[in-house]
Amino acid sequence: MKTISNKTAIAITALFNLAFSNLSLAEVNHNADLYVTSGYPYENLVERYDSVRIRYVEYTARNEIQCKVELDLGGHISTTPAITTEQKEFMAAPLKACLRRADARQALSTTFE
Repeated sequence: MKTISNKTAIAITALFNLAFSNLSLAEVNHNADLYVTSGYPYENLVERYDSVRIRYVEYTARNEIQCKVELDLGGHISTTPAITTEQKEFMAAPLKACLRRADARQALSTTFE
């Protein structure tokens, strides 16, 4: 029977500790209904797409949110690049915090093609 050395055991333990400590910093949040403040282009975007979803991870230790937006139009889903934003901005206007205005305008323009 082969045994592992103390160095290997310590390295494996350190990797598990590192992996699980990083998991404890992030809290994955599930679906929730969010309401969009009126205004162009965000309100129009929500009206024109079949669904608009915000996927996000909350890093409570840093008061940050990393988020991306999934847009569904006729079964074609497009996803925006992930953005890191402050928790305060996200709580005030989630879609605006996770989708830059220029990207929202571009996405809205594709609904008229």
